Amino acid sequence: MTANKTSLSIAAVVVAGLACYPVLFGGSTTVPDELLQEIVYVDKETGDVFLLRARSSPEIHPETGDPTLIPGMYCEKCNSWKPVGPIEMLQTSRVPRVCPTHKTPLSLEGPLPETP
Repeated sequence: MTANKTSLSIAAVVVAGLACYPVLFGGSTTVPDELLQEIVYVDKETGDVFLLRARSSPEIHPETGDPTLIPGMYCEKCNSWKPVGPIEMLQTSRVPRVCPTHKTPLSLEGPLPETP
């Protein structure tokens, strides 16, 4: 009887390990571009705005190839998009973003730039 219990215990551990393997050791998967949300990026050097898929931060400028684009938020008083920081910081920080000029809250809503 003890041998049967041991065999069943080993079988249960093996089955559980096989079930968990893809989650624990499967690695990350790449999300297809069409599933990524589009967000506004601002060139931190020129202030140019772009509507691009949210891949990384900083993002590569489509014309210069330089990593100068960071996510932006809109200031209604300036009527312009302002660079606000890396995507990770936007997702985790609860601190409201404010316009550096007017000190008013920034918004994710605003006129969207044309996609390059």
